[in-house]
Amino acid sequence: MDDIFMIWTHGEEHLKTFIGYLNSIHPSIKFTHEYSNSLHQTLPFLDVQVHLINNDIQTDLYTKSMHRQTSIPPKNIVPPKPHQKSYPVRPLLSNLLDMFYRDFL
Repeated sequence: MDDIFMIWTHGEEHLKTFIGYLNSIHPSIKFTHEYSNSLHQTLPFLDVQVHLINNDIQTDLYTKSMHRQTSIPPKNIVPPKPHQKSYPVRPLLSNLLDMFYRDFL
């Protein structure tokens, strides 16, 4: 699993505790996080600028300052291999949150 986006509504201290819990599960898996505690509640996520405005999620295209408008030629795109699985993120996060609440709250 790589990039995860979630909205956390339980406060900054509980978020830090939760990230610490995630990082304690296995020594070779480490989670990093970014969060916004500003009035504007906005964060870049992948190529999207995500805004939380009046409990409504709005998005804009996000580009880094050194981004160049380039694309990969179609002949270079590698399709996924048949044996690769896509794991649903929601059940994984739900299980992690259940373990966190059971162990820490």
